[in-house]
Amino acid sequence: AQTIPVVHGLATLAGDAERRFPGPRLSYEVRLAESDFPNLFLAGQPEFVRVDAPVLIRTRDGAICLPYTPRARVQYGAYARMEDRTTHAGHVQPLSPEDIARYTQLPHVDKQVVRLTQEITRTASDPAAQAQAIERYLRQNLQYTLELPQEPEPDPIRSFLFERRRGHCEYFASSMAVMLRILGIPSRVAVGFRGGIYNPLSGWFVVRAIDAHSWVEAWIPGKGWVSFDPTPAVRAAEFPAEWPLWKMAWDACTVWWQEWIVSYDRRLQAVLVSHAKRVHQSGWRTARQVLSGTWAALRAAASSLASTWLIALIVLLAVLSAWLRRANLQRPWSRWRNRTCRLPAVPIDAGNLYQQFLKVLARHGWSRPPWMTPQEFAAALPEGRLGELAREFTRDYCACRFGRQQAKITRLLHLLDELERITPHERVPTGLAAQSTSHPQ
Repeated sequence: AQTIPVVHGLATLAGDAERRFPGPRLSYEVRLAESDFPNLFLAGQPEFVRVDAPVLIRTRDGAICLPYTPRARVQYGAYARMEDRTTHAGHVQPLSPEDIARYTQLPHVDKQVVRLTQEITRTASDPAAQAQAIERYLRQNLQYTLELPQEPEPDPIRSFLFERRRGHCEYFASSMAVMLRILGIPSRVAVGFRGGIYNPLSGWFVVRAIDAHSWVEAWIPGKGWVSFDPTPAVRAAEFPAEWPLWKMAWDACTVWWQEWIVSYDRRLQAVLVSHAKRVHQSGWRTARQVLSGTWAALRAAASSLASTWLIALIVLLAVLSAWLRRANLQRPWSRWRNRTCRLPAVPIDAGNLYQQFLKVLARHGWSRPPWMTPQEFAAALPEGRLGELAREFTRDYCACRFGRQQAKITRLLHLLDELERITPHERVPTGLAAQSTSHPQ
């Protein structure tokens, strides 16, 4: 394990060379509601983490942890490089012999599993292609389910691959990790969360316990640890992608409560007091004393039975704000939201996602002519997996961009990820739009 110092609230996780690697960067905030573990959940390859802790711990497996198990909510921010399989990362420090042995060790493996692995990867020329072939096979030939037999199995991997052929994400991830290790490719199973729901009332993505997920990280020469997700896309349909309005309002209320009640500190108190100071400069001390005393009384009330009525009032205000938003009375709501949710997630624009969508299709030889609408372009694409995903993406994009259905942003991100995973042999040969030039929508 490695101890990483936190200097003035900032921990540097990546060296100078790693920070020069190409690829998109993302800045985001996380509020961890509750956890029985010290782990910090981080998207991408984090380069910096802003956290209220003396140090951070990097485990041998690459997990970033607090030096203690938190007893309350934890808030932290991160700046991370998002993974791009198509980009060479540059000079990557090779794995040590100890780590190679650690991530390629295997228990007894059934010969059928070995033969299947060799068959799946017989045309793959390098570790990256082998990993993609295994990922593709598992996604396309086995089914996702949470309904499994209760009886223990003597060989769960063999049973999953050849008999039951159905399982949850842990079976898919474990099977792929075993197959990679059969080929001598260092691999490990990663556990975290994937997906979530965007709440337009609070401006945050909400990640729930049902979004827990397992995937695989494989060591690819020149790129380091690269993520692969062999679980079929149908998993996303198992859980609702949208929330009813009352749940969104309750979540927005929780954000407000956490920011202004539970996490209240001197910095926020100073914001309130500054308003009183502007009202009457000479009454500064009195205003501060009054506000401090009033707020102390409010916090004391929050720990008593009376806090129930206070929470109910806040929920009522949140629902009213949501109703006003639906009635297109957005200015008052925007002012309230800007005051109460001051650390929102980085907004994701549907137009930017559509531009990424066009770039992905262009890599497959399909560019949208300037005279085609998004719907016409999608309809002109060939049958097959590429065309089906593209048409579904276009429908959700139009609903999000022109129908203001912001909750579909999560689905757009998922579909874009699916499109980026399609390999050249899965696409249909290019057609009429192959040589056209795409224009922004």
